[in-house]
Amino acid sequence: MSARLLLLFALAMLPLGLPAASPAQQDYQEAIGKTPDPGRGERLFITCAGCHRQDGSGNRDGTVPKIAGQHLRVVVRQLSDYRNAIRWDPRMQHYADNHVLPDAQAIADVAAYVAGLERDPTAGVGPGDQVGRGRAVYAARCASCHGVQGGGDEAALVPRIGDQHFTHVLRMLRDGIEGTRPSFPADHLRLLEQLDPVELVALADAISRGPGATAR
Repeated sequence: MSARLLLLFALAMLPLGLPAASPAQQDYQEAIGKTPDPGRGERLFITCAGCHRQDGSGNRDGTVPKIAGQHLRVVVRQLSDYRNAIRWDPRMQHYADNHVLPDAQAIADVAAYVAGLERDPTAGVGPGDQVGRGRAVYAARCASCHGVQGGGDEAALVPRIGDQHFTHVLRMLRDGIEGTRPSFPADHLRLLEQLDPVELVALADAISRGPGATAR
């Protein structure tokens, strides 16, 4: 068989209609393929610290989330999503673009630095009157993926959510339900749509206090 016929045969055996990776997925894959340099990431983080604070603790009022100790791959995923308007926030879209983070190496570096920051276990919390109810909801609907304490799972790209500021958690939950966060997983949406407003507040409050804790 000629070389030309062999090539045609090989092409015919390829699966048809394979979807091309999205720009966000391409950015993510390229960044996680890099060997991160946390030292360079610390220098890049200077622009992030203006909002997230130098220790990555954010604001207790929830206007800026806590990011310290977030899983490296999750940070890369979020930066890639903001960079490509999969998630929407004018500040984050500005600081995640190629003017501040010029390439995949920069994304990997700053994500590694964020992941290495010590996470403060305290957070801005909610009203506190339905925490027990919120923890029951969390145990039934969230713990199987996010973990008993909300520690997440880096390999599965499940974010660390325990001890996150109450107002930020509540806003993210509501954004998912209202459709203003396109990247919100469909299975999460189905679970959250079953909750009434009181349960939603209770869940956010429980997460902010550490969902598997017995007090606080």
